[in-house]
Amino acid sequence: MLRGDGFGDLQAVETRTFVSNLLDAGIDIAPVVKMAGHSNIQTTARYGRRPEDAKQRAATVLHTPYAGLAAQQEKQYWFRYSAMLRG
Repeated sequence: MLRGDGFGDLQAVETRTFVSNLLDAGIDIAPVVKMAGHSNIQTTARYGRRPEDAKQRAATVLHTPYAGLAAQQEKQYWFRYSAMLRG
């Protein structure tokens, strides 16, 4: 991406921002590849480096069958604890 006119780095930053903004908005990577003009999905993936919070947001949509059970057990614990404090 480096060119003799000094604008190569600027173009790379703009591409990274463009790709990241689309991916952050939840757009699938396949159309982003075409919109960025890339011929290879790996090029787009390199520009669209995902921050840690994006990975955490992705993890929240995964199905965790025992999450409800853990929340219920925690609720029961606090109910018993608060009843114990009340005497």
